[in-house]
Formats: sequence, C-alpha cells, structure tokens
Amino acid sequence: MAVLLNAQVTYRQAELGLILARANRYSDTVALFQALGGGWWNRHDVAALTRAPA
Repeated sequence: MAVLLNAQVTYRQAELGLILARANRYSDTVALFQALGGGWWNRHDVAALTRAPA
C-alpha cells in the first residue's frame, strides 16, 4: 500500500509542477505584453506606412 501512496504523491507533485510551470509561462507572457506597451500588433501608424498609395 505504501508503494501506491508514494507513486500517487509523486504523480501529484509532478502534476502540480506542470501547473506551476504553465502559470509562470502565462505570467511571463503578460509581463512581455505589458513591457511592449500592448497593442503593438495593431499599430495604425505602421499600417498607414505599409499600405500601397491609392
């Protein structure tokens, strides 16, 4: 029985580690967007420069 409990604890710890790693990745992604000022993919000044003249 102890072997099963140890295996379950190890599995749950690995599962928790995965969840924490994902949370850190999402947090880092948000920090990157904040550092870039947000909206960098939808800039109107760059879009106006790249359009062909009418």
